[in-house]
Amino acid sequence: MSSELLVISTRHGGIPELIQDGINGYLFDKGKTDQIANRIIHLIDNDYLRATFSINGRPSIEQTTGKAE
Repeated sequence: MSSELLVISTRHGGIPELIQDGINGYLFDKGKTDQIANRIIHLIDNDYLRATFSINGRPSIEQTTGKAE
């Protein structure tokens, strides 16, 4: 996220504290391969959303850590 790459992850541990589903990435339930597949397809088909997630990711890290790594 600090490198402005989009992220897709499971809802596990502290991950949901960084990733806001639909804002700076996608979260899916552990073991729900259909969810991740659908979200990947959605991102492949949506240039604007990929760019938005990438741009929104870095400030999320900066706010959490106080700086970008």
